[in-house]
Formats: sequence, structure tokens, C-alpha cells
Amino acid sequence: MSLIVFWKKVERNMADILTYIIAGITALGIAFAAISYYLRKKRSGAVAKIARDMNLSYDETAAADMGFMSIINKINGNPGPGNALENFLPDSEILKWGRSRSVENLISGKISGREWKAFDYCYTTSSGRSSHRHCQTVFVSRLQASAPSFVLGPEGFFDKVGDIVLKQDIDFENYPEFSKKYFLKGQDKNAVKSLFSPELIKRIEGAQKKIALQSDGKMIAYFVPGEKAKPQEWPKHIEEASRVFDLIDKQRKGF
Repeated sequence: MSLIVFWKKVERNMADILTYIIAGITALGIAFAAISYYLRKKRSGAVAKIARDMNLSYDETAAADMGFMSIINKINGNPGPGNALENFLPDSEILKWGRSRSVENLISGKISGREWKAFDYCYTTSSGRSSHRHCQTVFVSRLQASAPSFVLGPEGFFDKVGDIVLKQDIDFENYPEFSKKYFLKGQDKNAVKSLFSPELIKRIEGAQKKIALQSDGKMIAYFVPGEKAKPQEWPKHIEEASRVFDLIDKQRKGF
């Protein structure tokens, strides 16, 4: 066998191997997409059932950033999710995180005199291979009484360097463990500190998982950072969030 014939045979074998590798990667990609689609639809169906059981409305895809496909869809007369994210979340830190933000599996309506929105909120940080998709189930209500804007989250959830440099963290001398576990900040520090009563602090400390709260003084959001709650647990989370909100929304005490 001549050297030329040998190399042609090797090239054919390499081409076949490369074809098999590409086919395998493509098959895995299709399988992954199919599984993701199935799980997404399964979750949507479960959340829709919870909404029906609670006599609330349901919207599978409620809002998203204006991306390339959104622009194309609008040109083609199919606007898709056109609601602004600001309609669902308080004007605070959470709206500034990442890109490709979206609101999915929205349930909304009135429970015990309070208007609710509960949904999966997702956003992407970084790009390329280091990009990461963050999702959490967020429970939002509108305050009936004005309150100072604030952001509360587990220590480490926010940039600790910012706390060291800007001295933004609001601490409570009488509750050192709470101050150790949670980062709290707001423009009006005295008003925020006054808002966090002993009852509210104890309620937050008693939560099964470390929570985050964000308010712009008009709307308030409750969530466990990075956790998409199981659909069957949404009513329990709404109940717990309601207890927290009632301790903040003083005007609700008449209910």
C-alpha cells in the first residue's frame, strides 16, 4: 500500500469519526432540549393547576427583556410578552441584575384582601462559557401604606466589598445573629431600622430558609435566593410572605 493511499484511508476514517462525533453531539443537544421543554411544560401545568385551585389567574410567559427575537416577533405582528418587568417587581436591586430577564408562570389575584403576584423570575449573568442562568420564585404584593425602600438578603448574597467600602449595612445591636446572617440596606437608614420591629426580625429569623426582601416603598417582594419553589409549595410561601408583609404594611392591621 502506497503512502498516498494510506493517508487517504486515514482521512476517510477521520471524516467518519468526525461525522459520528457531530451526530452524537447534535443528538445530545436535541435530547437535552426535549427534556428541558418537557420539564418546563410540566412545571407550567403544575403552576396552572395551583392557580385554578386558588381561584387565581395564570400566565405562562408574562414578561421578558426586549431581545432580538422579541424585535423580530413584533415586526412579524406577534409581539409576545409585552409587559414591562417593572410592572411585576419593585424598583430595586433585582431589576438591575444580569440580562435576558423574564417573568414566567405568573399567578395573580386577591387573597385575604391582598393583591398578589407570584412567578418564576430568571436572569443571566456573565457570557459565553461562564454564563449562568439564575432563577427564583418571587412573591410580590403592593403595600397599602407607604414605607421606606430597602433591600434585605443573606450575607454573601450581596457584594460584601460594597458594605466594607460604603458602610451600607444596617445592623441591630440587640439582634447580633440577625445582623450576622443578613445584609440590610436602605437610603433612609433610620426609617428602615425603625421598620424592622422585633416581631419582624424574629419572623425572618424563624424562616426555614434564608429569605430576601426588596421594596421600593410601594411594592414588596419575597423570595428564597436562587430557588424555584415547587408548585405545590407556592400557597405555603404566599402564606409566609403574607405574615412578613403584614408586619411591614402597618395599614393592613385592620384586616
